[in-house]
Amino acid sequence: MVLRGFLAPVKVCALLTELCRSVIPSLARRVAAGEFPNSHVQYDDVRRPATLKQIQQLHQKSSLIEELVRSQLAPIAAVVLGDDAVLQNCQYFDKPPTTAYNSGDGSRSTPPHQDAYYFMLDPPHSACTMWLALDPADEENGCLRYELESADAGTVRPHGFSGVVGFSQQLVEYGERERAREVAVPAAPGDLLVHHSRMVHRADANASATRHRRAIGAIFYSSSAQVDEAAHAARQEEICQRAAALQGQQL
Repeated sequence: MVLRGFLAPVKVCALLTELCRSVIPSLARRVAAGEFPNSHVQYDDVRRPATLKQIQQLHQKSSLIEELVRSQLAPIAAVVLGDDAVLQNCQYFDKPPTTAYNSGDGSRSTPPHQDAYYFMLDPPHSACTMWLALDPADEENGCLRYELESADAGTVRPHGFSGVVGFSQQLVEYGERERAREVAVPAAPGDLLVHHSRMVHRADANASATRHRRAIGAIFYSSSAQVDEAAHAARQEEICQRAAALQGQQL
């Protein structure tokens, strides 16, 4: 589901101001002070602060964003899920421009995956994800791409380790047939994309030398969903250990 113009330009500007002047500088100071590794702050290269790509639990770091999630996103999630919606995570996403990296490097592509593989819910369909664009997102700087009808099969397909910080899992099988079913979804600032937890999606790397691709994401579970807590904790521990060993993750 795509809600064009969900957030007015003045509100998008306020969110960007809050992020750029308060939230991100504060977190950068914590990383510089030696608090990294911090699973709430993720960089493509921890030695280069400009490669910041994700912040977890963003609503805990900004009252403005907490209000956005509570008053505007949660009611939509409740309609989509047909149940009371419980916020699990609010995230900041970015694909920085190529100039943020060493020569020849750039942001990583987001591998094809289903969010439900991370969530470990019973039933597995009882979650949805929202993605609110803060910058224009297009095929140059890495807009989202969805595999049409992939949520209709009712299954969570096999995944394996991707080697990408922040998106550790990817579909084991994703070839030409699956890519032929993809649709790119460009977004303007303020557009809201909502997808089911079984929907397969991915995004290319940012090929622009000047433009960011920033967004706010929110994950909601149905209040009746049951989480396999032990399996989820084990998966998260594995993700953290593998991520710490990847290139660009050591100071």
